Amino acid sequence: MKRVKVLVVGAGVVGLSTAVCVAETLSYCSVTVIAEKFSPDTTGDGAAGILLPKEFPDIPLERQKRWFKESFDHLLAIADSPQASDAGVYLSSGYQIFKDIPSDKKPFWSDFVFGFRYMTDREMKRFPNHKFGQAFTTIKCECLNYLPWLEKRYYVQDVREEVWKESLQQKQHILKFLQHSDQQVMIQNVLLGRLQRPQTRLSSS
Repeated sequence: MKRVKVLVVGAGVVGLSTAVCVAETLSYCSVTVIAEKFSPDTTGDGAAGILLPKEFPDIPLERQKRWFKESFDHLLAIADSPQASDAGVYLSSGYQIFKDIPSDKKPFWSDFVFGFRYMTDREMKRFPNHKFGQAFTTIKCECLNYLPWLEKRYYVQDVREEVWKESLQQKQHILKFLQHSDQQVMIQNVLLGRLQRPQTRLSSS
């Protein structure tokens, strides 16, 4: 099988997670990450992500359930591992409260988090302007830890190439990459605007 060159655009949670996943899963790929900013200067560095999905009416519910379960199981394995502290991934318990009673009191993800239940009347008294609440334990991801941890995992992969810390406005870097080989894939995580490039394809030969 010929070597496949993969370019990931963006070094936030999605970009670095994608780069690590490809590098660790597909041994025939070489992975390059290009981004305007890397941790600790990305938008994601200011976020503490709580794993709590919203339902999208135009996506089949079974697919959304599968996405959430796979994400939850993946992060739970990290939270249960010795790397949890370095990765900034851990369990977090809390409430989700509503001013009006939702039409669906038990959301599709309730079977995957821990200890999902409706809040008691006593608990709701702490929130006098709200009528309904849910209590559960899910996973929290501190991006100030998680992004550097992902970068370290990316750097130890033998299949990686390099990280380009260049301005995304310098589109010639991307064009040069795409024209370098006819075995390439570009994974775009941020808006670059209109970009003319050769046809992207995969080959198993």
